[in-house]
Amino acid sequence: GDEMYSDSFNAMGLPDVFGDVIGCCEIAGAIGLFIRRLSAVAAAGLASIMVGAVGYHLHYESLAEAVPAVILLVFSVIIVFARRRDNILYRTDSMDAA
Repeated sequence: GDEMYSDSFNAMGLPDVFGDVIGCCEIAGAIGLFIRRLSAVAAAGLASIMVGAVGYHLHYESLAEAVPAVILLVFSVIIVFARRRDNILYRTDSMDAA
């Protein structure tokens, strides 16, 4: 469990606390997926974490180990695009009025 994650971050030269930070970000992202106006932003954050996970697996492990992270990355990107107009950063006012 925890030793596996600790070893992963140590292999990259990162402190153990980095795993706790990533875990908290993943939990916040998962909660954000259920809040319509936050779902695109949450999915974008999770996608960025998955990019790092894919990179880790490809560099330190095997392609087969990267497959779950790739699948989650694809799902996260789909959510970003599917919910882009629902998110809190989307502007509906037109810039043409200026």
